[in-house]
Amino acid sequence: MSNLHYTFYKEYYQYLLSPKSENENENFTEHNNRKIVDASFSDGNRLLQKSVFSNKFIYLRTNYPGLLTGVGMPHYVGRSKKEINLGFCFDYVTGFPYIPGSTVKGCLRQAFTGKKMVYVSEFLNISEEHIVELKEQIFGHDQEDSESEKSGSDIFFDAQIIAGSEKAGGKILGIDNITPHKSLVDEPDIINILKILPDVTFEFQFNLKDSILSDGTIISADRKKELFEAILIDFGIGAKTNVGYGVLSRAEPEVKRESQVPSREAQIDCNRIYLGYVMEVASGQIKVKLDGQETYPRLKKSQMTQNGEPMNISKMTKVFQINDRVAVTFSNGDKASAILEYNNQSDDVQKKMCPK
Repeated sequence: MSNLHYTFYKEYYQYLLSPKSENENENFTEHNNRKIVDASFSDGNRLLQKSVFSNKFIYLRTNYPGLLTGVGMPHYVGRSKKEINLGFCFDYVTGFPYIPGSTVKGCLRQAFTGKKMVYVSEFLNISEEHIVELKEQIFGHDQEDSESEKSGSDIFFDAQIIAGSEKAGGKILGIDNITPHKSLVDEPDIINILKILPDVTFEFQFNLKDSILSDGTIISADRKKELFEAILIDFGIGAKTNVGYGVLSRAEPEVKRESQVPSREAQIDCNRIYLGYVMEVASGQIKVKLDGQETYPRLKKSQMTQNGEPMNISKMTKVFQINDRVAVTFSNGDKASAILEYNNQSDDVQKKMCPK
């Protein structure tokens, strides 16, 4: 398969910019368009591998009608009715479509502003004041005064395709049309555009760190990953999301690569203290997400101990809140053996577990 970046931004112009008949232009444009949309993806074609700096990954699949990226870039000669009129993001080296890291960062950042702040506030159970603080920690802040610019703690990498559309035989691109109307009586302008097909899987890569807010609340890297995944699914990404493009859904990484970073999920170590945060609180138990693990132990009141003896805790809701940082140990290799030992907790949690 030829490099799609070269085909789209070089070969297109080489022919159309030289004098040709209208039929020749149409035939050549149709040939180039077919060359682009017939391209399929396979794992062996992927040249760019995971960044060695990435520590969190999200896998999402495009839904109908597809996804648009890079349409703001110029791509117009005006010598063929079949010409693709808007630009597209192709990686210069591999030639494959991708979503720039700056686009990913901007998409996630907008959820921390305006009316959308309520979404983040409810998801993390923090105030809007703390959302502003968290936003600066994650994304940084840029002002006209360059001396005041500050970069965020987290890094957003380009999102890359890891699987083509099974329904389209592994293909990744298609041609669509938008038809803006200048007036109610005039014929619409037909604009040919390139799009990512539905059912194409992307891998989003990040380097995320825990954030500590001014009141001591810790938003872990794992919790950020869950938030970012929810934002991408609920708000979409790319151009023209208001008319349905850029809608994503959860996907499993079906393609395995030698360079793939192994999962941090490991067998439970009985001699280790695991840190995590409270995800759910009920009167009789709490659910905890352990940092760097895919383990979600549920701890009942009988599993709250002090010096190995059960503590007399009446209601969990009076002690714990969502996002509380806790330390968990296990009496054996089963997550059902989780224990929340008083002596392993921070001063704040100890005060709530055993108020004076």
